Amino acid sequence: MRELKRVRVGNVLFGMRLERLPHSVVFRALVSHVADTVGVLNRFKNTDKMCLFMDLDDRAESPLQMLSDDGFSYIMFETSKKHRNVICPDLISKEELDYHMKKYLRYMDYRFNYVYFRDGCNAIRITPKLVDGKMLRQIRIIATSVNFRSPTKMHRGLVKLVSDVFGDDYMKPFFNSRLDDSTKDDLIERRYETINW
Repeated sequence: MRELKRVRVGNVLFGMRLERLPHSVVFRALVSHVADTVGVLNRFKNTDKMCLFMDLDDRAESPLQMLSDDGFSYIMFETSKKHRNVICPDLISKEELDYHMKKYLRYMDYRFNYVYFRDGCNAIRITPKLVDGKMLRQIRIIATSVNFRSPTKMHRGLVKLVSDVFGDDYMKPFFNSRLDDSTKDDLIERRYETINW
């Protein structure tokens, strides 16, 4: 795959690329509205363990019961009426994360999975998209669950960040569970363009 040209004018992105397929060559053109955003990665500076993030865009089914059955704690938030994201602050190995990303594949946005398996990590945003400096849509927490029986530690810095953004009321149970010694300084930010829907 080869990107030939990519031009951004304000919040409109124009792109062209050439793709070589097994028996053909395809030319693709793109016109899209984009917004700049900042996300936090599911890998950290202080540990080689990672967290499970899920982008459930346009998926009718919810994996929350499966997550609970698998021993995960979670925070689900809504970014619009049809779009939800999940953060599981439990620290797991890269091998475990690969397994769960494949297991929950049918629940997640395919682009989110593609980026994970291409880059080895994902970013998820917990702040609203900004278009021309204005908030596009409010984000709100719609479900949380803490698995107190799990022996897995949670990333304190990630829990603290979510608490700072959404308030302590949602996050109090997480602070009463097993947290590691991390801080918000151990988080890694990623700035990127996202589709402005």
